[in-house]
Amino acid sequence: MKQRIVLQPITKKDSVELLELISENSKSFRNWIPHLELDTAQQVENFIKLNQYRENVAHNQIMRGIKLNNELIGIIDLHNISMYERSADVGYWLADGFVGKGYITEALQKLHHYAFVNLELNKVHALIKRSNIKSRAVVERNNYQKVNSIKGLCNVEYIEYILMRNDWLKTKD
Repeated sequence: MKQRIVLQPITKKDSVELLELISENSKSFRNWIPHLELDTAQQVENFIKLNQYRENVAHNQIMRGIKLNNELIGIIDLHNISMYERSADVGYWLADGFVGKGYITEALQKLHHYAFVNLELNKVHALIKRSNIKSRAVVERNNYQKVNSIKGLCNVEYIEYILMRNDWLKTKD
């Protein structure tokens, strides 16, 4: 696959661009990530600081901006990283105009390489709303296995997927 996107750490200098991206895509952002309130510049800056702390001090999260031609089009992260369990959870969000073009698949492939090679994790989890058909299709195309169905808050149903390192290695050249 041709490399079209770059994953870069999100820093304070990205806060205005991230706020604009979320504002322009607020309906989908709120639908898939309702627990994050990122409506003001201060909230976005605090979000970035928290993620930098989690990466550089707590070592339990890695968040990257998904950039296309130097434009921020989404975010992807590994969170709940456990070196003891050698696992992490993955999350991602893409601006509406970039959905369905393979960018998340490309970002996942880069993140999988980092998770399984650099961090030497054994598994990556994805917890996706049952109603998010496109996101479920992405992880299924990337060899995640459906392992569980979970009822969340307000009776929202989620599907739990897992990608094991050995399964990922089978897809490599």
